Amino acid sequence: MNVRDLCLETWEALKANKGRSILTILGIVIGITAVISMTSLIGGIQNTLSSSLGLERSKLIYVTMYQDKDSWSEADITKIKSDIPTYRDFMGVAMASDTISVSTGAVNAQVTGISKGYLSAQGIEIIAGSSFANSQYAEGSDVIMLDKTSVKELFELNSEGVIHSKISASATKQEVQEADSKPKGNSSTPSLSAQEEKSLCEQAIGKTIRLKGRPYTIVGIAESANMPSLGFAGKTVQLFTPLKTLQMRMSHSMSCTELLGVVDDKNKVEETEKRTKEWISSRFNYKSDKDAPNKMPNFAVQSVEGVTKGFNSFMSGFQMMVGCIAGISLLVGGIGIMNMMLTNVSERIREIGLRKALGAKRHDITKQFLLESVCLCVTGGIIGMLLGFLCAQGLAVLVSMFMQMHVNAAIDAKSVGLAVGICVCIGIIFGFYPARRAAMLDPVESLHYQ
Repeated sequence: MNVRDLCLETWEALKANKGRSILTILGIVIGITAVISMTSLIGGIQNTLSSSLGLERSKLIYVTMYQDKDSWSEADITKIKSDIPTYRDFMGVAMASDTISVSTGAVNAQVTGISKGYLSAQGIEIIAGSSFANSQYAEGSDVIMLDKTSVKELFELNSEGVIHSKISASATKQEVQEADSKPKGNSSTPSLSAQEEKSLCEQAIGKTIRLKGRPYTIVGIAESANMPSLGFAGKTVQLFTPLKTLQMRMSHSMSCTELLGVVDDKNKVEETEKRTKEWISSRFNYKSDKDAPNKMPNFAVQSVEGVTKGFNSFMSGFQMMVGCIAGISLLVGGIGIMNMMLTNVSERIREIGLRKALGAKRHDITKQFLLESVCLCVTGGIIGMLLGFLCAQGLAVLVSMFMQMHVNAAIDAKSVGLAVGICVCIGIIFGFYPARRAAMLDPVESLHYQ
């Protein structure tokens, strides 16, 4: 039997049992869908994180002090830089929040007090205006910077292309509560063309925003930082101000509990992280980072590289778990294929006997039933791949909203090749016994089978 005849016979046999064939391949479809969707989604998240972190961000080390009494002074920052020379820079960071009332309600304002070098360390570019001047850092001037997304939340262009502020009077107590209680995901900001977006950012320079009742002048617009927010972060605008400004005007404390270090060599990050923990333990007289009476951590020292490794490790474990579940589904699907093929053999005993009586060899019968089994599995695999791609894209949209960063499902040739290979293997493994059983039938007994 030539290949063309073999394929035609296989098609006719499968077409004769369409309903049974569809139900049989469901396990294969579900298993392949799970493998493709999760592999593509996890690959997309890892690609997005890698591109957003970049080489420079992999050199960052974050320090958080959980006890207010252990906040850092300027002298501490100077001391650690001299004691640990692998730090190219080490700076304090402070956070504050406020609520801004706009025409559509109220938005949460996340204010970050930064030192010189913070934006470049984080890989954030200025797209309009300028960064803070040295004098503004030193004097604690009433100036702020926004990111591009925040500008679109607080300002808009009128029909003539002139900037108009959405900011209204101070937010009411009810608006503040509503803003805090809203689930945080991607805010629906107006869709603007690239030219309109550029014009809006440029016109925002020199405008003022009131925070804690005090006016601050916008001096620069930063590119929206593509950093994940692993949680629900709501309708929030990101603002930057000189560290001294935030300390004097908002936190009313000249010390820091949040710090950022930049290591001069990526290969020295792990060593520097270890030395930093030892330095802090010595400076604040801790036996360990969990020396507090309640056994809660006193401080945390974490590198971006360490966070990335931890995340990748978690994703690998999650991928393995999904793979196990998908494997069970594929096993069930394979058993279903074997069951259907055995049923087909039982229903076609007379046909098999007639073929053998007319000269068909055992290997011809084996090939026909094996091909039917493989075709069933590959069909299920193709459907599973299509559904997997669709699921991956849908999940990528949800993850983008949840993490506040743009994620694209990474669909590569390896995933497709793996899926096809799995389907062919399942077809051969679970189809071999029924095919062999059909080939071993005695033609005389088969022709008399009722």
